Amino acid sequence: MLAVTSAVHSELSDVQVQEISDGAAVVTAWLQQSYTIGGRAQRIQAPASASLRRDDAHWSVVNFHSIPLAG
Repeated sequence: MLAVTSAVHSELSDVQVQEISDGAAVVTAWLQQSYTIGGRAQRIQAPASASLRRDDAHWSVVNFHSIPLAG
């Protein structure tokens, strides 16, 4: 049985962007997220990173990674 997730809120802070070539960039940030799962409220904080690629004038996320820290 799958638990129902609701009331999801995500926020990024301490965002840093480093363009590593003309069409690629890496973004690092701190992710704060709250949600309700199975009727219980949860909060997590996690470092996060994303790899981006530019095609013409548009940036696309190639990869996003985040792992919540214990505590």
